[in-house]
Amino acid sequence: SRVTENARPVGDSCWRLMLARRPIACVTGATGFLASELVAQLLERGYRVHATVRSLANAERNACLLNLPGATADTLALFEADLLDEIAFDECVAGARCVFHTASPFVTSNITDPHRELIAPALTGTRNLFSAINRAVVWGAAPPRVVLTSSVAALMGTAADKATYFDESDWNLSSRAYGNPP
Repeated sequence: SRVTENARPVGDSCWRLMLARRPIACVTGATGFLASELVAQLLERGYRVHATVRSLANAERNACLLNLPGATADTLALFEADLLDEIAFDECVAGARCVFHTASPFVTSNITDPHRELIAPALTGTRNLFSAINRAVVWGAAPPRVVLTSSVAALMGTAADKATYFDESDWNLSSRAYGNPP
C-alpha cells in the first residue's frame, strides 16, 4: 500500500469508535455446544457479543469462549445469568440487534420431577428473557430479532424413533415429561 506523509496510523480512539459501531448480538447459555459455535460465528462476522454464562467465577468453563478467535474485552462481554432471576438478562440484551436464546436447564440424570426441574425453569427463563427485551424496548431500544432454540429432545424420544436424518418435518410425539416410552 502507498503511504503519504499525511497518513496517520489508526489510533486506539478510532479503533474503539469502530468497535462501538459494530452491532451487538446477545447469546444466552453461551458455553453450550450450539451457543459457543454461535458466539464464534458472530465474532467472525464482526459482531460484539453479549453472552450469558451460569457463573463468571468458573474460568475453566468460560475459557471456551474467552479463547475464541476475535474474542477480546472489546468484542465479547460475559454476563452471569440465572434463568430464574427476573432481571438476569437486562444488561445482556441492552442494545442487542439480535438475541439467540439457547439457555435451558441441562440435566440428564437423577430427575425426580421433570416439570419442576426442566420444564418450569425453561419456561421461566424464556419469559424472563422476553421481559428483559420488553424493558429495553420501553426504554427506547429497537426491538431485536429473536431466535429461540430447542433441543434434539423436541425431535426424538429414543434413538429408535428414526434411523435417518432429521429435518423441520420431524417432531417428537412419543416423549412425556415423566419418561420416554421403552
